[in-house]
Amino acid sequence: MVFNKSYAALTLILFTVEVVIALFVHDHIIRPYLGDVLVVTVSIEKFRENKLQ
Repeated sequence: MVFNKSYAALTLILFTVEVVIALFVHDHIIRPYLGDVLVVTVSIEKFRENKLQ
């Protein structure tokens, strides 16, 4: 198994953005829609990271 630093870094960055949105953004567009897009993106990146190992 090989640890892919780029996928791990991207996953960590996107997760951090999700947490910031969840804690500090309270509107009707960014939190529900962009948050959902980021959750799917983080899930895909985490899957890719695990699949490449």
